[in-house]
Amino acid sequence: MSGHAQLGWSWLQDGRPDLAKRFFEMALDADPESTHAKCGLLHACQALGEGRRAEALAKALLSEHPDDPGIHMVLASHYFNEECHRKALLHAERWIELAPGDARALLVKAVASHELVEREEAGACLERARALGLEPSKELWACSLLLERGEHQRLAAIADEVLAVRPRDARALGARALLFESRGEFAKAIDLWRIVLAEHPCFDYAAWR
Repeated sequence: MSGHAQLGWSWLQDGRPDLAKRFFEMALDADPESTHAKCGLLHACQALGEGRRAEALAKALLSEHPDDPGIHMVLASHYFNEECHRKALLHAERWIELAPGDARALLVKAVASHELVEREEAGACLERARALGLEPSKELWACSLLLERGEHQRLAAIADEVLAVRPRDARALGARALLFESRGEFAKAIDLWRIVLAEHPCFDYAAWR
C-alpha cells in the first residue's frame, strides 16, 4: 500500500473522509490500479454523499476482482450503508463462500438479515460469528440487533471498553446513545449524538442505526 493510501485510510478512520478522499486520489494518480486506494475512495465518497461515484467504484472493483473476499467485504459494507440491504446480504453471502472462517462476514450477514426482518437468521449468524472468535468491538456494528436481543449489558460493556481506548469513537458513542434511548433518557442520548456529529460531521446516523 502506498504512503498516500495509508494516509487516506488513517484520515478515514479518524472521521475525515474529505481529507481521506484527497489522499486516495493522489494514490490513484500514482498507481491507477491500486485496489487499496479504490476501496478507500469508495468509502470516502460514500461518507461524503457522493453516491454515484461510490456506485461506479463498486461496480469497477467487482468486475476486476469477482472472487476476492475483501472486495465483497467492501461492497457488503457499501450497500449496507446505502440501505440496499438485499444487495448487502448477497455480497455477505458471497464473502462467506469465499472465506468461510471470517467471522466479520457472518456479522454483516446478521446485520443485513436483521434489517430485512429475518430475525432467526440474524441471530444464528451472530452466534456463528461469535463462535468463530468475532472481536467484541465489531459488534458495535450490530447495535440494533443486540438491543433487540436484550443484550444491553453486553453492548454497554463493549462500548465502554472501546471508549476507554478511543474516547471519540463514533460507533461506541452511538451505541451509548442508543442505550440511553432504549431507557427513555432522550436528553442524554441527544447530548451524545451532538458529540458524535461534532467530532464526525460526515457520520451517517440513518444508515448506521
